[in-house]
Amino acid sequence: MPAIDDVNKWDSAEMRKLADAEIGSRLAEIGKRRGYYEGMFPPPLVDTHDNVVINLCRQVIDETAAFLSPNMPSLELDSDGGVTNSDEAMLSNVWMDSGGARLVNQMAVGGGIAGHVFVRVVVQPDGRVRVINLNAQHVIRWWLASDHLITMGYEIRWRNGTTEYRTDVIRVEGQWVVRDMYRDHPKGVGGIVVTNPAWIGEVESVWAYPIAPIVDWQHLPNIGGAYGMDEIPHANMNLHINKIASDIKSILRYHAYPTTVGTGFSAKDVQETRINGFLTVPNADAKVYNVEMQSDLASSMMMLDTMRDSFFNLARVVVVKGGLDTFRGMTNLGIRAAFMPMIAKTAQLRRNYEEGMVALSRLILMIKGVDAEDMPITVVWGEALPMDQAEELRLIEKQMVLGLMSQETAAGRMGLNYDKEMANKRREAIIENEMINGIGDNVG
Repeated sequence: MPAIDDVNKWDSAEMRKLADAEIGSRLAEIGKRRGYYEGMFPPPLVDTHDNVVINLCRQVIDETAAFLSPNMPSLELDSDGGVTNSDEAMLSNVWMDSGGARLVNQMAVGGGIAGHVFVRVVVQPDGRVRVINLNAQHVIRWWLASDHLITMGYEIRWRNGTTEYRTDVIRVEGQWVVRDMYRDHPKGVGGIVVTNPAWIGEVESVWAYPIAPIVDWQHLPNIGGAYGMDEIPHANMNLHINKIASDIKSILRYHAYPTTVGTGFSAKDVQETRINGFLTVPNADAKVYNVEMQSDLASSMMMLDTMRDSFFNLARVVVVKGGLDTFRGMTNLGIRAAFMPMIAKTAQLRRNYEEGMVALSRLILMIKGVDAEDMPITVVWGEALPMDQAEELRLIEKQMVLGLMSQETAAGRMGLNYDKEMANKRREAIIENEMINGIGDNVG
C-alpha cells in the first residue's frame, strides 16, 4: 500500500511503481467482490442444468445499506455560530441535487463492496456544487509513512479505450493541488501493447479550500489499516452454499420421480394396452415395481440453512423468519433486542459515515462562502426499524413531564418539522381569532 514521506517523490520511479501495483491490486480485489455482488459466481457444478446461485453477498450489502440510511439524513448546523436557516436549506439543496438518499445509498453499497468510500466535491462551470461518489476501484490513497491516518494525497485513474487518465490531489506546503494528465497505450509491433508510457498533458490547479476535494473514510473499521473492511470478507462461504444448493437440485433432478423397474422378463415382452398406457407382461413370475428416494433430504436442507444462517451471522445481518407475525405483540424494546447485532454494526457505520458527511458538508459551505471550518455539524439519521407510535408517544410524554425533553426534540422524535408545525399553529390561532372576534378587530 502506498506510503510517502516526501511529496517531491510523488512522480519518482519508485512511487510510480507502487501506484501501479496498488491500482492493479484494487482493481482485482474489489472487482472480484463487485462480481459477487452482481451474481457472477463461479459455476458450482460442471453440469450447468443443476447450478443454483443464491446471492447472499448482495443481500448482506443491500440490507446493510438500507438499514444504515432508510432515508436521506438531515444535516443540522449550530445556530450559535451565526448560521441561518437559509444556510441549512442551501446545504440540503446541494445534497439533494447530488442525489440525496440515492447518493448516500450508493456510498454505502460501494463501501460495503470495497471497504472504503471516496467522494469528490466538484464545482461546475455554472457555479453549482455537486457531490460525486467515486468508484473505489479507481482510487488510491497516499498517506504519511509515519502515520497512516494523515492523508498526503489521492490518485484517480480510469480508462477510455487505449487512453488512461489520471487525477492527482496532493498536499503541497499546506495547500491542495489538483493535477490532471493522461497517457496512451497504443499497440506496437505485432499488436503488443506498450506498457507504462509517459504521462503527458499535465494541467495543475490550486484548490482554494483547506479540505481536499476528495473526502474518504473507512466503511467498517480496520484496525491498523489505511483502508476499511468490506461487508463480505467471508464471501467464499457463498460459493459453498451455492454448491450445496446445486447438489440438492441435482439429486432431485435424477431421483425426485419414481423409476419403474421390472424383473423376470425382457423389454420385448412388455405390451402396452389402451387403458391409460397400462403395461402387461405374459410371464406370471415377472415383477414390476417402483424405486424411489427413501430420504427427504432433510439433513441436506438443514446443512444449507445452517450455512446460510452462519453467513448472515458473520455479517451481523438479521433476517426475519416467519414473516411479520414473528413480531406481533412485541414492544419496541423487544424488536430492537432481536436486531441488536445489526444495530451495533449500524452504529459503527454511522460513526464513520458521519465523519465523512460532516467533512463534505463543511467543504460545501466553504465553497458557498460560509465560514464553516470549525462549525459543529450534526447528522441526524432516520430509524430503520418499525416503531409502535403509541408506545413511543407515551415515553416522550413522560420525558417532557419530567423536563427531560423539549418540544422541538419531541417533534423530531415523532418525525415532525418543529418550525413548520409552530408556524402552522400560529396561522391557525390567527384564523381562529378572526373567526371569533371578527376580521375587522385585527385590522390596523
